Amino acid sequence: MRIERLYYTEACEQMKEIENQARKIYGDLTDEEKVKEDREAKERFERLIAAFEDRERRTRRVLDEQKLAYFHDISENALIWAEEMRMDLYIDITEGFNGKVKFKRDMIQFDSDMFPEWRGYFLGLVKNAEDIWITTEKDECTMEFVFHLYDEFHT
Repeated sequence: MRIERLYYTEACEQMKEIENQARKIYGDLTDEEKVKEDREAKERFERLIAAFEDRERRTRRVLDEQKLAYFHDISENALIWAEEMRMDLYIDITEGFNGKVKFKRDMIQFDSDMFPEWRGYFLGLVKNAEDIWITTEKDECTMEFVFHLYDEFHT
């Protein structure tokens, strides 16, 4: 049995159509209307940024020692896993108390020959990370896992 659903391809085609329609609409505007539209778009963007900055000012992050200890455990396992899988590894804790674990290699594969504990380790990363980024660029696959090491309080 074979099933194909080209959701990504369809979404790309729809996005191209929307962009073409927007270009046509924008192209049909007079110079005065374009200036007005640009100004309104800039004002909407500035309001959005101001709201975000206001929320950030009213938010306080406090490092959670239990989350930090968990991140250290994750990091220890990452060191072993990266060596076993021959992956580049980057571990960082940002000023905003986000812990990041990034693996990079030409190909990342989970096959039947993999030790079950490594598969479990990967599934634990996926289960517990707040954000996961899997990207490819220049024949390299990168997996980045982000962990919030803080509690957040809004004033």
